Amino acid sequence: MTASKPNYVSYNEIRAGVIARLDRVSDIAEDGEDEAVICVAREEVPALLAGTRALISLHRPDDQGRCRACRGGRWWRRRPVPCRPLLEFQLAVHTASTGRGRHHRR
Repeated sequence: MTASKPNYVSYNEIRAGVIARLDRVSDIAEDGEDEAVICVAREEVPALLAGTRALISLHRPDDQGRCRACRGGRWWRRRPVPCRPLLEFQLAVHTASTGRGRHHRR
């Protein structure tokens, strides 16, 4: 029995679709008319928040405090929580909301 190979075509299609959706929402939020912004906020924001919550719920600690989703490899190499994806998410949200980069001086 051979191990199944990852389906990169499906991954790439899903990734491209998600990025296109995020770009569309971002463009409307930044440059759209007020009515379009309100429509996007009502239609897209709840869906995007649900997706964000689903991803965050995957990256929760196991009994040893290691991320369940980032457990690839040997058990002693598993990442502690908060894992890199959660930290990157938090940094991206903070940077977008404050306009400050990672090494901003106060």
